[in-house]
Amino acid sequence: MFLGDQFNPPVHNLYTAIYYTSVVLTTIGFGDILPVTNTARLFTVSVAVLGIASFLGAITTFIGPVLQQRMSKVVNVMESRLKKGEKCLYLFSR
Repeated sequence: MFLGDQFNPPVHNLYTAIYYTSVVLTTIGFGDILPVTNTARLFTVSVAVLGIASFLGAITTFIGPVLQQRMSKVVNVMESRLKKGEKCLYLFSR
């Protein structure tokens, strides 16, 4: 609300400020409230980047353990085949 007069229409209440921030954070961008000054535009870009970073951080938090578990299973299978003397296809070699 500190930059409220720098938007069109002006943001003068808490509900509109929360609404605008939510729309920008989620990268929906309805376009019903527009930043009209460079300061407001810089604020909008920084909030959008924060929204994208938060989303990617959340995805990494949830997907990371799943990927780690699957990769450990692959490594275990490869190690057991090597112990048996079978040849394995290496995806990455030096």
